[in-house]
Parts: sequence; structure tokens; C-alpha cells
Amino acid sequence: MLKGLLKMSMLKIISENKTTGYEIIKKVTELSGEKPSTGSIYPLLKSMQTKGLITGSTKNGKTTYEITQNGQAILSAHGSLKEYYE
Repeated sequence: MLKGLLKMSMLKIISENKTTGYEIIKKVTELSGEKPSTGSIYPLLKSMQTKGLITGSTKNGKTTYEITQNGQAILSAHGSLKEYYE
């Protein structure tokens, strides 16, 4: 999966519900049929946090991610990924 598509897919998944990195991997795999590596997911999550697109909160060693207003604006600007999910 292309990095840009993966990033936007992750942002879309996070926008639907607060979620963990593991849950993102499961959802991307379910939707695309390809399992992304942890080596691609977690650096993208860190990058999105640094850019202010998502926030992460850790409780009991588990980080849950949530979209920010900036992330929602980016997602809206790039249009719907509806075709990808159907």
C-alpha cells in the first residue's frame, strides 16, 4: 500500500473512533487485504502526532489515538475515501 494512501486511511479510521495502533493494523488489513507492518504504522502515527493531526493518550501501556481539528481539516480537504472502503 502506498504511504500516502496508508496515512489517509489511518486518519480516516482514527476519525471514526478512538483507536490503538493494533486496531488500525487490523482495520487496514480488513479493508485492503494487505497487512501493514508495525514498521510502517507506528512511525506514521508518530509523524501525525508531531504534525498535530492526531493525539495519543497512554493508559496501562496502551496508547489510544484520536483525531484533532487539524486532522479533520486535512481529511476533509482530501475528500472522502468512501470509494476505497467500498
